[in-house]
Amino acid sequence: MGNHKYLITVIILLPIFLNTEWLLAKDSSLLKLEELLLKGDYIKLNYECNYLLTKSNLKDKDRVYHILAISLLKQSRFKEAREVLEKVKLEFQNSPILDDAEVSIADSYFLEGNFEEASLRYKNVLMNYPKTKNLCFVYLRLGESLKNMGNLEEAKYYFDLLRKGFPSSFECAQIPISKNAVDSFYTVQVGSFSKSTNARRLCDELLNKGYDAYITKMEDNQRTLYRVRVGHFQSRLEAEYQEDRLKKENYPTKICP
Repeated sequence: MGNHKYLITVIILLPIFLNTEWLLAKDSSLLKLEELLLKGDYIKLNYECNYLLTKSNLKDKDRVYHILAISLLKQSRFKEAREVLEKVKLEFQNSPILDDAEVSIADSYFLEGNFEEASLRYKNVLMNYPKTKNLCFVYLRLGESLKNMGNLEEAKYYFDLLRKGFPSSFECAQIPISKNAVDSFYTVQVGSFSKSTNARRLCDELLNKGYDAYITKMEDNQRTLYRVRVGHFQSRLEAEYQEDRLKKENYPTKICP
């Protein structure tokens, strides 16, 4: 599996066992960055990355930029992360991690709750890097983006590509249990906002408490709403259990759909 798939697990907290051979390089600087990444010490990681980037003889500069971007993504500093990733694309056009950078840009929109832009970016990855090592991950995230937009048939198409092409992959196990893949699921809505910053603030608060929180962007009568939701449950009973937990912490809740 690829470089990016290792790093993105730090963001979404998925228990994936990934290939980290590029991080386990002879360069002790990269090893130190890896340790800080695993510890979640992002302030120190940012400092170390920026310090290394001042060195004119730095090896693997593109990879250091990428690690810095992942750190920024973890801190919900999405615009800054994209700026760093654009540097990788512009300054290292022959880099072996260009596809990782492109996927990370798509991830930034996904984590931001902008599923429309995320889906476009993931599709660009498939078009520009059809043999990317991140193919399983891109199929999964593209399907999830489309599903969150309500494009169920198109989401099913990408979930099916993942299921048929990579039936033994970890990502395949993350597809909704139903063979129809995009059947309705239950989730708990905790808030709805007209401003994305307010939605992000609540989402981050829930994530810090260990909830599987995310944001969906909905267009309604020329209004844009950012809905903060928790979980994807196959049964209403599971959703009700999660709702009870949230209510005990005084969050307003509503089970959807």
